[in-house]
Amino acid sequence: MTRFRVIRSVTLFVNLLGNGWIYPPIFLCIVLSRLANAWTIIGIGFLATATAHALYAVIKRWIARLRPYEKDPSLCPLARALDRYSFPSGHCMTLTAVLVPLVRSVPDLWPAAIAALGILAWCRLAAAHHYPSDTLAGIGLGAAVAMPFAVWLLPL
Repeated sequence: MTRFRVIRSVTLFVNLLGNGWIYPPIFLCIVLSRLANAWTIIGIGFLATATAHALYAVIKRWIARLRPYEKDPSLCPLARALDRYSFPSGHCMTLTAVLVPLVRSVPDLWPAAIAALGILAWCRLAAAHHYPSDTLAGIGLGAAVAMPFAVWLLPL
């Protein structure tokens, strides 16, 4: 799959964006959208991300699941991993934590949010950094943390 240069380049680019570079443009778009609750959406995104990362660090150390490329020497990681263990995916968790309050405020964005999460999850698999269950657990953790904040602080 990653033998093809275009796929490899896209995978590397998406993984780089997932390392944190995607969030300033997302926040800028939220501010420029002139949503009445733009700063609340951003605040919930930060709160949910910080809370999720506190849980994530404990879960990573507790589960201590080796990354796919560490278990299977035939897999070659496309980039350096940001931390040691694979479960859950922090990239998927963080994107979910940021997107949940945005989608709660602008429900028409849910197809784009699902597509973004699907692309990121696939790229994490293609980079040999995660198993499918890692990405699903990251999405679940991000949603489980962000949704209560969004429901509480963003009334419909």
